[in-house]
Amino acid sequence: PLLNLIVPPLTPLLRKVVELLVAISLYFTPIIPEEDDRNRLSRESRAFLRVFDILQRRPISSLAWLRFTVGLGVALHSPVPGVVRRDENVGAHRFGSSPLWGAWYRPEALKDAVLSDGYVILYLHGGGFSTGSVETHDAPVRMICKLTQIPVFSLEYHRSPELKWPGIIEEVSIAYKWLLEHHKIPNTKVFICGDSAGGNLALSLLWKHRDLPKPRGIVAISPAVELNGDLRPPTSNDPMLTRWLVKAFHK
Repeated sequence: PLLNLIVPPLTPLLRKVVELLVAISLYFTPIIPEEDDRNRLSRESRAFLRVFDILQRRPISSLAWLRFTVGLGVALHSPVPGVVRRDENVGAHRFGSSPLWGAWYRPEALKDAVLSDGYVILYLHGGGFSTGSVETHDAPVRMICKLTQIPVFSLEYHRSPELKWPGIIEEVSIAYKWLLEHHKIPNTKVFICGDSAGGNLALSLLWKHRDLPKPRGIVAISPAVELNGDLRPPTSNDPMLTRWLVKAFHK
């Protein structure tokens, strides 16, 4: 309970400490990758993940700490040029006093284009349904937008335990219908993309709402679909899913 109170206001300071730890870790990280599952990652990413491992070495029963550690990369990502961001509420939908909103990412060349004239990506961030946000996924979503040259709407859905299943799916459904009805985007021009828990949400949306107009396609990046309590990282050296993190998400 104490961590849940002190972590959120101290997050900016904690991120500065993490940046310093990553800089120190980078100094000791070999240029040649080790022979493990991280050998495809950049030297900077491996340095960051070493610090990530240290911070999660001891299980801490705090949702605030879990959200902080999962969101550590926000302050460490390099900016992605050529992409413009604008936040927008999803109609008047609210959960309690909090609105449902998201962030539009557009290539600079298309920043004034009419959305209904081209393809659009609805992005659903990962984070075990209880962590992650538009901010934690800002850099990768910018990169997707830049590489595809397609506008992306990244949804800030309300997370568990504040909003329980199937409430999250309902918010995704509201956002999808809002794109079709408010922005007049044909369903055949919408791709729904998500990583981890977001991949699960993308697939679950069409499973639970079979009456919805089908999107052009779904891109599920490492979707979290094994939710029977037996999920384990493929190896002890998994680049992101430490055993403690998987256990915390199950909790």
